[in-house]
Amino acid sequence: MSITKTEELVTCIAYPALDSSAEPTTNDGNPTLQVAINITFDDPDDFELPATSNHYSVISRFDKDGQPTSVDSQPALVKSIAEAIWI
Repeated sequence: MSITKTEELVTCIAYPALDSSAEPTTNDGNPTLQVAINITFDDPDDFELPATSNHYSVISRFDKDGQPTSVDSQPALVKSIAEAIWI
């Protein structure tokens, strides 16, 4: 059999902007997301699996070059929250 990979969103926490008076074109002027995802690899024919790892990330509105951060690879709920808070 083949190994399967599943991802489970555990938490998505939105934190308010660090500085409410900062420009909305800066990360300090926008909310930040903290995302926790469990990634599980499994193969029913392998007695050492499943194996789960925890992945944590902090997502800011803009990347280091000042471009909008892409959340395309995130779960649908994280995308919806980002769209709602990063107007």
